[in-house]
Amino acid sequence: RALYQRNALLKKLREGRRDLNELEVWTNRMVEEGSRVVLYRRQTMEEIGASLNHYHQLMSNEQETLHCLYKGSGSLPDTLDLTAIQEGFWRSLRRRSDDERRRGYTLVGPHRDDLQIQMNQRWELRVYGSQGQQRTAALALKLAMVDLIEKTQGKAPLLLLDDVFSEFDSDRKQELLRLLTVGTQTVISTTELKTTAALAGPLKLFSVASGVISAE
Repeated sequence: RALYQRNALLKKLREGRRDLNELEVWTNRMVEEGSRVVLYRRQTMEEIGASLNHYHQLMSNEQETLHCLYKGSGSLPDTLDLTAIQEGFWRSLRRRSDDERRRGYTLVGPHRDDLQIQMNQRWELRVYGSQGQQRTAALALKLAMVDLIEKTQGKAPLLLLDDVFSEFDSDRKQELLRLLTVGTQTVISTTELKTTAALAGPLKLFSVASGVISAE
């Protein structure tokens, strides 16, 4: 809400219809709440970073590593100290204040931040990675999130995987199948039924034809 109200005020300021006092109130609120969002995101990245890299390395036969970077929209310090994040947030807002009033919307904050994943600590996966590498990283991220949820909630979530094998080579498929046999209830949709034959543990197969689901 703080961001919404602040953007509305910036738009009115651009049109000369509001004063700066009300803007400062919502800026304070946005810095307070937004800094906590940034802190929580960074803490989560710290939690999942090692698992993300671990799973990706397994599925890539130890040929690729992943590294997460939190790309802030302002000059925020790389820290988990809430006060330092708030101070950096304020500095960035002051630096962009004229631009914000001219454009009529907020240019700095967690709504404009992004997560960047680098492969082999050299290049951005989203730009230079193949479809198979990007799918592997997305799956590694899901598995890392499963670990985090199990750690924080005390039980593993249900894992849903849609057409997960379609762009994997045989080595990645086999490693994924091995990982999926470890402890997490998983629902997989696929057109490659033969691939699932390597799955261990209790399985239930269902087919979908003409909108009808039936047990195998």
